[in-house]
Amino acid sequence: MNNPKYIYDVVFAFSKKDEHLADQINNLLYDSLNTFLFSKKLEEIARPNRELKIMETVGKESKIVVVLFNKKWGNSPWTKIEEQAIRKRAGKEGYNFLLFIPLDHPPTAPKYVPKDQIWEGLGDSGIKGAAAVIKERVRLFEHKTSEKLPSTVASDEHKNLDVDSEKLIILDAVNSLDISMLELTDLFHELKIFKTKIEKDKEGISINYRLIHKTCTLHCGKYSIKFHMQSANNKTHKESKLYYELLKQDNKAHEPSILAVEAYHFEVKKPGEYGWMRDVGSTSYISSKELAEKSIKLLLKNAHSEK
Repeated sequence: MNNPKYIYDVVFAFSKKDEHLADQINNLLYDSLNTFLFSKKLEEIARPNRELKIMETVGKESKIVVVLFNKKWGNSPWTKIEEQAIRKRAGKEGYNFLLFIPLDHPPTAPKYVPKDQIWEGLGDSGIKGAAAVIKERVRLFEHKTSEKLPSTVASDEHKNLDVDSEKLIILDAVNSLDISMLELTDLFHELKIFKTKIEKDKEGISINYRLIHKTCTLHCGKYSIKFHMQSANNKTHKESKLYYELLKQDNKAHEPSILAVEAYHFEVKKPGEYGWMRDVGSTSYISSKELAEKSIKLLLKNAHSEK
């Protein structure tokens, strides 16, 4: 079947610890099928775009999605998005595109996966058997989708994941704060990058950078800025607060004075674009890069005023 909708014949979904197995099966398919392994491709993609790439590849661009399933799959940031994209696609076009290969003993699979989409023969047939089964599933998929689609299948105009649906998938996937924590790491990284740039561009300026787990502090003279994440509830990313504080050291006191406090929550502006939103009195979205630069400029402004 020559359908321009599909870029790949097979995309693999798996937990990090099963990467070697996915790689072995992929090597047996590489010459005959167009395959996609996230572990080989994601490093080439900028981090804010990786989640969107997963959704597009699993939800739109691949004929067959092969899940190397263990009980931990669906619990990490990337596999959560894989699972949500699979379920979203299945809700629109059925499960013909899906093949689950259980790795646990005894074999298990999520309850929502139909039995005829599960292959439990890996232990007996090995990776060569898995490769043969995958090739046959691709052939069957091409045959079935070349026929006229029944009326129960969603029309083409509704099959593709739209922006709102993709955003909901991301929001579902961050319920345990996985992606919001990745964005926090990005914020800390942007603080370090801008701090280094300032020191390089402006002679005589020194900014001390300190990172401890969920807290990042930068010092310049008597002033400091501090970002720290507080998770009120591990189930809802909206309840996780990012606090920004502007501080001034008082020689007469043990603790610095807090001059200003702002609270933010993680926000998905659109698929592939993440950042922060003020909690009170504002609907202004700000990216991690913008927030890092804004806060360091304020730090330097206050430090300069003391000279």
